[in-house]
Amino acid sequence: MKIIKAKVDYDSVEDIFYGRPMKRNYKESILVNNLILDLNDKGEVVGIEVMDFAKLLHVPKDFLFHLNKGRIGVHINEESIKFTAELFGVFRNKERESFLDFERENTYGISPSSLVAPINKGGKGGYCSKLASIS
Repeated sequence: MKIIKAKVDYDSVEDIFYGRPMKRNYKESILVNNLILDLNDKGEVVGIEVMDFAKLLHVPKDFLFHLNKGRIGVHINEESIKFTAELFGVFRNKERESFLDFERENTYGISPSSLVAPINKGGKGGYCSKLASIS
């Protein structure tokens, strides 16, 4: 697994989570339900956006600004696309956690690849993170 610098962010107005490397070879995006997968010229995933993120997790949007740790990932093989989210934080002075898993058939021809975005407690309303690219 190689670790690369990345931008990981959450837009509370649009309820979208973003995870993408700072430097990447982007060619196109594919919409898979609530996921937008950014692909490179080899058809490998190089970025993810998750629409309606708080709604899918069944958490208030404010929870996503008080995360202590977590991990968000997409894993693609020739047959399927699997998305996972494990988030831990404090909301209304209580430790909370939220999990989400779903799998879809890979009918899009996306090459086997994975992205994992570890979430670490960040400062100034953002996340400090690295995006792990596994190819």
